[in-house]
Amino acid sequence: MAGIPNYAFNPGVTISLSVTATSATAAMPTGAGTVFRVINAGGNLAFFTTATATGSSATAGGTTSTPIIAGGTELFTLDPSGTFFAAVCATGGTTTLYVTRGQGF
Repeated sequence: MAGIPNYAFNPGVTISLSVTATSATAAMPTGAGTVFRVINAGGNLAFFTTATATGSSATAGGTTSTPIIAGGTELFTLDPSGTFFAAVCATGGTTTLYVTRGQGF
């Protein structure tokens, strides 16, 4: 992973996203860095993706998107040109995701 600093995660701005079985979108956190910490604060599995526009192009595709387990915290390197974060739960599920942009691992 060339170009990714190998030091403790240095957090920046955090956004929250209420997630249901209908895809929800939010603007990506602003600031420096291409590392994103995603926390699933709820009790249900969620799937997320990034996009450069709102609408159907920013729809999380269920099992074709990246899963984040209930109660999970993960660090990801995401395309910094993505300006929106989209997430969805399985039918009947709800959760809250927190997304923090920063640098380092």
